[in-house]
Amino acid sequence: MGQGRRRSRGTSTGIAIASRTATESVRQWLQTQGTVQSTCLVASLDEAMQLCPRPVAAIVASRPRDHVRDSLDALARGLHVLVEKPISPAAVDGERLLLAARAAGKVLAIGTEFAFLPALHAVAETLKEYLQGAVRLTLDWDDPAHEVRHGEVKAHHGETSVVIDLLAHAVSIFDILVPQTGVDVVDVDLSADGNVGHVVLRDSKGGRFVLLCNRSAAARRRRLTIDVGSTHATVDFSSNPPLVVIDGNPCGIPEDILALDSTLRLELGAFLTEISGQGPAEPPISSRIPNHLRLQAQLENALG
Repeated sequence: MGQGRRRSRGTSTGIAIASRTATESVRQWLQTQGTVQSTCLVASLDEAMQLCPRPVAAIVASRPRDHVRDSLDALARGLHVLVEKPISPAAVDGERLLLAARAAGKVLAIGTEFAFLPALHAVAETLKEYLQGAVRLTLDWDDPAHEVRHGEVKAHHGETSVVIDLLAHAVSIFDILVPQTGVDVVDVDLSADGNVGHVVLRDSKGGRFVLLCNRSAAARRRRLTIDVGSTHATVDFSSNPPLVVIDGNPCGIPEDILALDSTLRLELGAFLTEISGQGPAEPPISSRIPNHLRLQAQLENALG
């Protein structure tokens, strides 16, 4: 829960965690985290709403199957909502959530933080004169089967296949280079265990956009390949800083752009800017959801 943009900068003051399950485990974890010890922990959303100052927004980070339920609960209490991807394992439930947000007059946004990676935007600016025709983009996204994140093994929930889980990330990344509103799913393949797959999308200009994903890989990989005409470029998100190569030549990213390395903070800032009514003229963070749900519905139909 966020209680105000200014109070949440550089501190966890003004932030509450509503932990419906394993509250005590979360409490013990918070005690080990020096930067978030001022975070308020409560056992329910109703308890959070009694805090002063009163929350104005919710970040929904529960299991995918609970995203819609938890987001609806937040909307019903007058909160704006930023929900982790995927919005829901089923697009039809995401549509129901979108309608509820519109009826409540609240901002509903989906978390796709890679869309805020400054280095990727710098590449898009560098290549913009080439990105007018048929563009071919390929995103390789691999996660180790037992990847450790923040001291814990990352859990992969069986309720979502890897292609449903990563579709929003992929489309958001592609959208930085080529607007994806006219794109459709034309091919999909998925392993029996739901951990390895690929999705192919095409647009009316002949552009081809491919997501190759594996959450049982030997190593973590985040690599985008860009082909347009005779120009070939790659962006390796896995390196730090991101490694950009255009036609065999390393492309230097300005230091002031590389300094903006927290995509989560940039995404949260965009969300808080929109809910405060101070957003710029560019498309708001909430505008991505309808297209994401449209493509997810196509993907579900292709998977049968």
